[in-house]
Amino acid sequence: MSFLKRFRLALAVLGSFPVLNSALPANAQTTDNQPVNIPFAASIHTGEKIGFEEVRRINLTVGTNEFAFVLPRGLNLRVDASAPDKITISSADCSYFLTVRLISFTGQNLGEGELNALYKNLVLTQYDGASALEESSVTADGQSGPAFEASWYVGNTNTRRVVRVGFVPTQAGILECSLVTDPKMSAEAKSALSTVLMTLRSNRAGKLENLVLADKS
Repeated sequence: MSFLKRFRLALAVLGSFPVLNSALPANAQTTDNQPVNIPFAASIHTGEKIGFEEVRRINLTVGTNEFAFVLPRGLNLRVDASAPDKITISSADCSYFLTVRLISFTGQNLGEGELNALYKNLVLTQYDGASALEESSVTADGQSGPAFEASWYVGNTNTRRVVRVGFVPTQAGILECSLVTDPKMSAEAKSALSTVLMTLRSNRAGKLENLVLADKS
């Protein structure tokens, strides 16, 4: 696939993500439980070396809440932190995209079953026409939440993608991690998602302590 075709496909995939109403405050009250983006400050930091490679971490700040996770090693990844409410990590060949953001729902007093239904509906709305939906779970920073995986075709094309979206509760909102990948790159893409989730740390129990990675080379 030529670079131009990869670029056009990337625009199609990114253009499919819903634009959530970030103008509303996180505690806004409506009756339809619409998701709201939570803005955060993001920065990328270079840390310790493992072999010849430096560890890169992304730090997110929302008020007094702090989060950090490690970018996957050994992968030629691009990071876009230009938006005020999401981080997008993509492979150099545009074969997969991993988006991290924080959201809240405008309704209050939602039970676990109601939240799961909202998450599922959000995935099906975001990826219109998704099929073979499977539900599982994800864990990050000691917290667990539901995850959904499905087969999806980009826009009105014959381009098939595997979608995986996980939702984890945090002290600042719901952490949503969305993965859209070429089926052929599914294993590598899911490994990247696992790295983000497994290395995520926050300051919910006190000072933010980054996960120290061991050199196993």
